[in-house]
Amino acid sequence: MKKQKIDSPLYLQVARNLENQIQQGAFRTGDQIPSVRDLSRQRRVSIATVLQAYFWLENKGWIEARPKSGFYVRTPAQNLNPVPAFRPARARPTPVTTSDIVVDLMQAHRGPVKVSLGTAVPGHDRLPTHQLNAIIRRLTREDPNLSISHEHAPGDPALRRQIARRSVMAGCNFLPQDVTITCGATEAMNLCLRAIGKPGDVIATESPTYFNVLQAIESLGMNAVEIPTDCRTGMDLDVLENVLKTHRVRGYIGITNCHNPLGYVLPDDKKRELVELLARHEVPLIEDDICGDLAYSAQRPRLAKSFDREGLVMVCGSFSKTVSPGLRLGWVHSERYQSKISRLKMITRISSPRLSEARSRCCSNREDMIVTYAGCACSLSNRCKHSARRYRNIFRREPAFPGLRAVTFSGSNCRNASTPSLCITRR
Repeated sequence: MKKQKIDSPLYLQVARNLENQIQQGAFRTGDQIPSVRDLSRQRRVSIATVLQAYFWLENKGWIEARPKSGFYVRTPAQNLNPVPAFRPARARPTPVTTSDIVVDLMQAHRGPVKVSLGTAVPGHDRLPTHQLNAIIRRLTREDPNLSISHEHAPGDPALRRQIARRSVMAGCNFLPQDVTITCGATEAMNLCLRAIGKPGDVIATESPTYFNVLQAIESLGMNAVEIPTDCRTGMDLDVLENVLKTHRVRGYIGITNCHNPLGYVLPDDKKRELVELLARHEVPLIEDDICGDLAYSAQRPRLAKSFDREGLVMVCGSFSKTVSPGLRLGWVHSERYQSKISRLKMITRISSPRLSEARSRCCSNREDMIVTYAGCACSLSNRCKHSARRYRNIFRREPAFPGLRAVTFSGSNCRNASTPSLCITRR
């Protein structure tokens, strides 16, 4: 054994020595190891030898390189906390009672906090503020009456054409006449629910899911049936199929891209299976795609709508996460239910501000704004990785909060994940 160590390459001797120090606790997770030049001088070996040793340790998962900073010890994959197992209750229709919790959450968001972790709001430094202000000045200069005018449902024709044009990026082929402009994605979701059901009806949804989904179901007096959802594989289609067979489900609300709060992007095969399953039972799908443009992948993920052949999928989108939350503009695309949605929109909110719709139209048509979307997604991806690394270091020993056992960032661990999400289990 001793002879084998002597005969091993010099870089491997250096690497195994550092590996042993990490295993013995001399270097802990998050600690910086000696720089390449320092270790070269200490061990009296060449820089190339040290680099090769570091590459070996990096491939083994012991260390990681950080730009303009050096090499740091990372938590080996086998030592990471496993994703907490989700243990759902029996899937049966139940009334939703979340309004009080949501109100408390929104009130807390208005308080003096530096960073809000309660709602999915992009930082102001990540939004194209200067471009938006320039667009407003140009639009009001060209048409001074724009700021005092309104647009009746289904919305500005030019904006609807832009939304239809951009749908190609998500694997779809929208027609402008099937798009209705709304006051945000929440109103779009409410219109879809009203178009397919009535108070007392059963709506299936993922569990966990975005709190506004539950709030929309509750506000309309409907019952929800929870479908257990995993942060890597998505909703359990077997449970969903059983629910469809045993209950009269009027619709299913799903977040297929950049799920909130689990962070995954549902694989295309799973999207196809979901659409086909719902089509067999003639159940509409309300697809919430508010964060689809912010996926960390090089190509925008496809919509489940792209697999729809029966016109049963309604897509809800918004400009709040990519252009500006202050626009308060969203949209809904539907083929089978478009006329009813447009009529309900007219009853609920007779018109929308023309200035907001014109500004969104200009943003959707500008190439530099599309580049901004990509830059925002890239920035969010880097922040997610940085935050995951910091919090793993914080929780690597004893939990900082009593009663907490495991912390996992599904947005950085899961292969199909796209947005950061914190999963905590209780003792």
